[in-house]
Amino acid sequence: MAQLEYDNGQVDYLNVLDAQRNLFSSQLDLVQAESFTFTSLINLYKALGGGWVIESDTIAIEGEDNIEDIRVSVQKLKRVNPL
Repeated sequence: MAQLEYDNGQVDYLNVLDAQRNLFSSQLDLVQAESFTFTSLINLYKALGGGWVIESDTIAIEGEDNIEDIRVSVQKLKRVNPL
């Protein structure tokens, strides 16, 4: 808006620079607010017990290993004691 007014000769360039400074300041404030929001969401996630997905994945992987061990044991038993 200030640039348009400057192009039309209605204001001097100082007004354009002032408007740009205000724009950049507002953009920085927005980024800081978004950063605070994301940080707060991360803290909330952690406070509610975040990280359980990783733990459950580890348990599931260990469980898969146990299932394979059980299969091997069953196969060995079948060889020793065929039905």
